[in-house]
Amino acid sequence: MKSFERYFVCTILFSLFLIEPLFCADWPLDMTVSKSSAAKAPSPAIRYNFAENREGCFVQGFVFSSPESDVKAFSQGKIIYKNDTSSLYYEDFPSALGSSLIVAHPDKMISVYSNLSELKDSAFEDGKVETGSVIAKVSPDFEGLGGFHAKNETLEFQVIDTQSHVAINSYIILPKIQNRPLVYPGSLYMQNKKGTIYSLDERKVLPNGFYSIYRDFSAGRMPLSTSVFVNGKIISTINYDMLISKNGLCQAGGKNNYPFSTIFALPKKQFLGEVQLIRGKNEITLTVTDFDKNERKITYVIDIY
Repeated sequence: MKSFERYFVCTILFSLFLIEPLFCADWPLDMTVSKSSAAKAPSPAIRYNFAENREGCFVQGFVFSSPESDVKAFSQGKIIYKNDTSSLYYEDFPSALGSSLIVAHPDKMISVYSNLSELKDSAFEDGKVETGSVIAKVSPDFEGLGGFHAKNETLEFQVIDTQSHVAINSYIILPKIQNRPLVYPGSLYMQNKKGTIYSLDERKVLPNGFYSIYRDFSAGRMPLSTSVFVNGKIISTINYDMLISKNGLCQAGGKNNYPFSTIFALPKKQFLGEVQLIRGKNEITLTVTDFDKNERKITYVIDIY
């Protein structure tokens, strides 16, 4: 999210095992709809997943589309910031977040809720919130002051570690949801140093040299990680459990760190790594891992001359 990069800049990666035990956490919108109510109103849906391409930058949280809905604190904490664009008091403090709240949690974690249509006064009596406390509302028809959200976008939600300054993919600490879109490898593409792109579905013979590897990317189907193997040896893994920073740029992590301009350098493609292919038969395998820890892979055997 472009505006968010002005407020919180990712700086270093930290161990995932430190995150998972910290919270009794829940989704900020009710992601479960009973069969009886499903026919009356649509359930909230994730419009943009963490680390996806949104207007030329990484999404550093989740953007939802939903009916008019209550917004809940995702974990216990204390409200430390609010910006109510409907109040005259805030008219001199324009924000691309629109009406927004920030909640501080134990272990120097914060959650950010933006593009809110209404802030709940009851949440500000002592500022303390519990997991599931209603703190605001969102509406698909809301056109608030400030912000840059599209009409069908309601809540934008982020989780940040302020000590390590990393944006966390909250899929890893939130309960599993049903009907999560499956993630498949897609087709593979090789781009040489001259910029020529080869589809491995169409061509199985390539000249030797250095190549950048890409896969088909489908919006809403962001993986937790991607790994590329050549002749059984791993050459690249890129993780999307959090976004880190190097030289002031938010980046996806792994053995190497890659900025948005590399991950989404090609339209509707996702960068996987770089490899030098030598003469002879080469087996190239891509493995994608989704947030339910399911792995799916695709393998190509190509001749290099």
